[in-house]
Amino acid sequence: LPISQVFPQAKFIHNMRHPADVVLSLQHFDAAGATSAEVTEASSIWIQHTQNALLAERAFGSARIFRVRYEQIENDPEALMQEILAFLDEPYSADCLLPLETRVNSSRVGTETTDIPSSIEACAQLQQALNLYADALADAVPIEKNSAALEQLKATFESHWRATFCR
Repeated sequence: LPISQVFPQAKFIHNMRHPADVVLSLQHFDAAGATSAEVTEASSIWIQHTQNALLAERAFGSARIFRVRYEQIENDPEALMQEILAFLDEPYSADCLLPLETRVNSSRVGTETTDIPSSIEACAQLQQALNLYADALADAVPIEKNSAALEQLKATFESHWRATFCR
């Protein structure tokens, strides 16, 4: 939110990944040099981040927020890059695809699956994440910005900031 205030013309990209893939990745995050998370915690992280991103979509509208499905990066990166650059009002260049050739921060979990292993399928938090994911995919980014959503986003950010930095 503060970056949108510092740069009022900024545009944002919401990269939405299937929650099961995120959970599997976060379970192995120690391979990427971070702390691993169990299924319930990883699902909760995905839910919180996704709810905040969807709130930002409502607050700013499609003129400022472009939603990407993570799978598009894997399946059709050129078409996706063309869409992103059109959203940003920038010319397309094939050179924009070069950074996608190098994988960084990998927890070494395959990106080709959204199959949910039976070991995590019963997690209630994951089921909640899957429902949120399905709902998000069913709805496009709103065209119009919503001032009530913006106020809610501000309150959410301030609450998070205070909880994190004002202990």
